[in-house]
Amino acid sequence: MKNMKKIGMVAMAFVMALGISVKAEAVPVLTLFDGTTSLSITDGGAGDESAIAGTVQYSQSIGNWDISLALGVGSPAIGTSTLPQLHLNNAQFTIQMPAVGIPNDLQITLSDSVAGPLAADGFISTYGGITTDGTVRVRTYANGNLIVDSGAIVSSPFSGSGTNNTLFGLSPITLLTIIDIHHPGTQVFESTSLDTHTQPVPEPGTMLLLGSGLVGVAFYSRRKKA
Repeated sequence: MKNMKKIGMVAMAFVMALGISVKAEAVPVLTLFDGTTSLSITDGGAGDESAIAGTVQYSQSIGNWDISLALGVGSPAIGTSTLPQLHLNNAQFTIQMPAVGIPNDLQITLSDSVAGPLAADGFISTYGGITTDGTVRVRTYANGNLIVDSGAIVSSPFSGSGTNNTLFGLSPITLLTIIDIHHPGTQVFESTSLDTHTQPVPEPGTMLLLGSGLVGVAFYSRRKKA
């Protein structure tokens, strides 16, 4: 419980910092915190197992946790400076208990910054997972503005989404994903796997063109039948 409070305080400090200062351009950063040890992996820096610009990969361990794979993807691999995206793909976190009955917590954060301004109304975040042997909470932000908060997820499989449509013109832009995992330690081996995706909502103009195209197809189809 103390670890969860400590992890929560770190997360809130991170979000508050975003509201004060946002870098115009940066690279994806993946951070792991088990309540005692904090490990940050920067795209292209020490510990990054991917040679692709805009991706940061880690598949080792921190404390009692084994990270089978954590792959963060941002700029310039996906998205643009005005339509950024941030994905955490194929994330798998497992723990081999040193002793049954000892709970363990892990917080994963993924962040990336671009110049902006945002050329969409806002962002939509989706998340999903095959399994969790504990509790999972997913939160995403754009410059400290909440996009989605899953609340405590306790069942498998799981999925959900959230949208913030009030961010047009935001500049610069920092996207942040925070995942909190709690494993109760009731089994010798416990695991959680999930994916998260944050991307711009479709622009009204794009939706209008798409709608017009669909109407045109329907009209053409009717004329052809006639």
